[in-house]
Amino acid sequence: MKILFLIPRYHTNIIHTINAHIKLDHRVEMHVKNYGFIEDHANLKPIKFEESIITKFIKSIFNVKTINNSFYLPKLFNYFYYLRKNKFDFAILRVHGFVYTYVVSIILKLCKIKIIYYQQTNLDLSFLENKNLHSNFRKFEFYLRLAFFDAKWVTPLKYENYENNIKKLYYLPFVVKVNKLDLNFSKLKIITIGKFVERKNHIFFLESILDLIQSHNINITIVGELSNKYHKDYYKKLIKFVEKNNLKNNVLIKKNIDHEKIYDLYKENNLFVLPSTNEPASISLLEAMGCGLTSICSDTCGTRTYIKNGYNGYIFRNNDKEDLRNKILLILKNLKRLKYMSNNSFNFACENISFKNYKKHFEDVIK
Repeated sequence: MKILFLIPRYHTNIIHTINAHIKLDHRVEMHVKNYGFIEDHANLKPIKFEESIITKFIKSIFNVKTINNSFYLPKLFNYFYYLRKNKFDFAILRVHGFVYTYVVSIILKLCKIKIIYYQQTNLDLSFLENKNLHSNFRKFEFYLRLAFFDAKWVTPLKYENYENNIKKLYYLPFVVKVNKLDLNFSKLKIITIGKFVERKNHIFFLESILDLIQSHNINITIVGELSNKYHKDYYKKLIKFVEKNNLKNNVLIKKNIDHEKIYDLYKENNLFVLPSTNEPASISLLEAMGCGLTSICSDTCGTRTYIKNGYNGYIFRNNDKEDLRNKILLILKNLKRLKYMSNNSFNFACENISFKNYKKHFEDVIK
């Protein structure tokens, strides 16, 4: 089977998915709009086709700059002939930009490639349920697109006990490497991962448990991406906070770590905390689960749907320092429970985000 992934960039949250398809002996290709600063191309090198004259015109006239090159279109005739020549069976298309989605969908349809739309939003389609004109249009467009292109739609997010498959809508879970590590539970050691930007809430996290870090000698490892001016500004702010509060002996900050080396850091810790606000879908949280770490995130994180509160982790109220502190305090009061939750986390990962489970759900989508 030959599968094409069409996504804004090769984000870390899709690395394990690509590896799963390679393991299934699928011939996989990926087309992107942009290259990221830190990407793992060990198993697959993404292709970025030359931009069309339409994209270049928009950029030159309006001086438009967007995240992940939103207005990007490939050279249309060249792209059509490329897809027709290579004869893919399925295209998994990340919905990103109205024009791009429709133009590429038309090309895929003309090339007789079956379309699977991919979005990181909940399977219950709650993002379409607001009763206003804009949401009504989005809902109409959503179902019209599925019907017109005879496409299916998949998401890795769903609430517990919600149906897996509904008509053309499918749950296709994230998949991660499942490998239980020999963790040490003699003291609390926390890891958090996220770009050095305000939204990732690194400083917010340290502020929320500042007294606990000092009184319980908690070790914290912060891993982040440092690739532009905004990252550097926030990184300096973070360093200054650590120094001002005498946290050098407790807080280790690492930047631009290769993805595979992250697993060495999971092994050195026993709790994963994602303090971010409005995090679409963190894969680090799930990778940590696959290694047997208990995970904590806010109620605005997409992958909170993989956490069972008090079983394999905790969910705290968004941007609520006191609630996050209370969740950490629950663990500090009983480190034996952390070990119990760690075992639950690994067992949950084996059942829900393993290669075996991904394979089962993907077969449901394409049958």
